[in-house]
Amino acid sequence: AGLLAAILLLRRNANAEQSTTSKYRVTLVDPGTDYGKLDAEGLQRARSWMIGLSSHGLSAIREVPGLYENYIHGLGIDITKAVFGLSKRIKFELEAKDFLEADSAFTVDRNYICAALSRYLIENYGADDMFVSHYHTRALYVDGDTKSVVARHKMDDSSSSRDGPTSDSTLPYDILLGCDGIRSVVRNAFLTAHRDFEFDLRGTFGYGKSVHVALPPNLDPGTFMFVNEALPNFGAFILPETGNKLNVAL
Repeated sequence: AGLLAAILLLRRNANAEQSTTSKYRVTLVDPGTDYGKLDAEGLQRARSWMIGLSSHGLSAIREVPGLYENYIHGLGIDITKAVFGLSKRIKFELEAKDFLEADSAFTVDRNYICAALSRYLIENYGADDMFVSHYHTRALYVDGDTKSVVARHKMDDSSSSRDGPTSDSTLPYDILLGCDGIRSVVRNAFLTAHRDFEFDLRGTFGYGKSVHVALPPNLDPGTFMFVNEALPNFGAFILPETGNKLNVAL
């Protein structure tokens, strides 16, 4: 969401040249790796888990001409069939075209789509003074009074440990978008500054495992599956992925 928001805001700047519309200087803060700078082998090592993009996600991406066709589509798989196994004896199959709009269900590795969006940013705005990215940088605190974010940059990008050398900086903002997940630092700032802002956050405790397995030879490469009791007390969502593999989430 953060990468796509950055792209959409920077695209507005082109129209602002011909009008009185404000121009956006976008600063991206991300505690992780810039997957857009990894080669194919590095990205393969960074493979994580598959996510599904339905109509609303694909529509948002397609607002940017060429982004889906040239950067994203070749990285994932279109869903063509759904299989639901409720028990060893009860199973039914559906063709995706019978209950989904055409080209509306697409699965892609989470890190692959981040890489594609980052590559678009690098190729189109990498030399633009209106775009700055801070990877390996974690937002610590939002100061609403001074409209700034205190962030901590990890100096040694090659290490996954938080024990390495760091440097802190203060980043000013006019508009702050919190695309920082369930443990959001930005959301916490709302809680302390706006008493009328209320939400409920609860943990869902359990065990989970995501594994990549080879695609069986008799299975359609675009098959989505739900298998109840795949293991004792475990259900499984199974999404297709590239490279003739399946992403099994237990």
